[in-house]
Amino acid sequence: KNPKEPDESLPSSGKRDRTSAFSDISILEVLPSNDGSKVITSVDGPPQKVPRTDSMDSSEDQKKNGNSSDDSSNDGNVALSDRLSDADSIASCTIIGPTNGSAGASLQNEKLHNEIENAAGTDDEFEMPECDEYFLSLVKLDPIPNADPLPCLLPREVAQLELALQIGPKFKDHSDDYSWREDWNGNLQLVDKDLIMNREALGKNPMAKQITIPFCEWVAKFARHADDFTNVKYLFSYVYNMKGTPSMAKRIMAHYIQCPASSIADRLKFIVQASQRISYDPIVLKQDGWTTAKTDTPDGVTGGAYLIGRKIMWQRSEAIIIAFVRDDGLGDLWKCMWVEDFDTFDLEADELQEGIKRWERKMVREKSTSKSTKTHKISSSRFEQSRSFTVKGIEDGIILATSYKTKSGRPWPARIMHVTEVKAMGCKST
Repeated sequence: KNPKEPDESLPSSGKRDRTSAFSDISILEVLPSNDGSKVITSVDGPPQKVPRTDSMDSSEDQKKNGNSSDDSSNDGNVALSDRLSDADSIASCTIIGPTNGSAGASLQNEKLHNEIENAAGTDDEFEMPECDEYFLSLVKLDPIPNADPLPCLLPREVAQLELALQIGPKFKDHSDDYSWREDWNGNLQLVDKDLIMNREALGKNPMAKQITIPFCEWVAKFARHADDFTNVKYLFSYVYNMKGTPSMAKRIMAHYIQCPASSIADRLKFIVQASQRISYDPIVLKQDGWTTAKTDTPDGVTGGAYLIGRKIMWQRSEAIIIAFVRDDGLGDLWKCMWVEDFDTFDLEADELQEGIKRWERKMVREKSTSKSTKTHKISSSRFEQSRSFTVKGIEDGIILATSYKTKSGRPWPARIMHVTEVKAMGCKST
């Protein structure tokens, strides 16, 4: 059936809804056979052959000659209307095997149920590990409720996200950060990536100053309402479906990007909270291979997890060690958190030792200052009586001195002049 021909069962727009186009289709797998026909296998029935048609031959000949209209390199730029047209084509074909009834519906329901269960995880998986007590007293670890799983991105959505994040070879002229990162956490940190706003001006004058704005703030700047954070949601979905992303990180992202927000500022606040919570959450760290419990004895030459809970000075600010991991490529790594704003960072062994030494020097200075202050408070006993000197009625004024050189006609007691009055009047004596 030609999908371009109008169908009385379709709406007046001539397009079938994107979701409804696939709602009655079972999961199929199309395999080529030796005799040129197609074999369609359904999970609900045995494989059956479909005879080869002229349209199949012509389409394959076009692909061999390089005239195919389906270019995988431009898949991300395919218009949504074209994808809906493809959905109409699939929906109008004759599907071999059971497509309706309780079997197909139960399969879809079971698949959705499994996705939600996988996102939810098990109770043991989300059990809070042992952590440093001082660290737990600083942060607020409220329970995160389950939320609907974030879907995988279509090629068009990935292309839109890469354009928004300025990822791709065409962006390498003005930045070294123009590609995806290897791990899930690195890609999640792209939410704070600085976007270059004056690329055209830099193309004309490479010496011009770059004008940048963080990715998340840029999305919020052009958002029309609290749910108009599409590119941030795409980034969360991309990281959510990456291999190796911890289940707790998935739960945090899904909750904060989908929870109700009353304003654009609230949604931006939720996104910042999600990124920060993932960076120090003990369950996320445990699922990602980190150790959050302090050991009783030093582990190896560097100390390992034995250093968890120690304070350090880094970038002139106080921080605390919250986790440890032994990486095969980088060696021993410690995750630290600034006490002031809860931002986290990783340090290697030599960097950590430098941070510990800075903290110890700071403690010595403060101890020395404290002793000096106590020394200055000890004063002579000669003025102890004057410190507690009080006179009844002093609130009404009192004369503490009298002059033997009084001028005639001036009543006594005379008012004592302030030094500023003496200078203003030009008097040389009082």
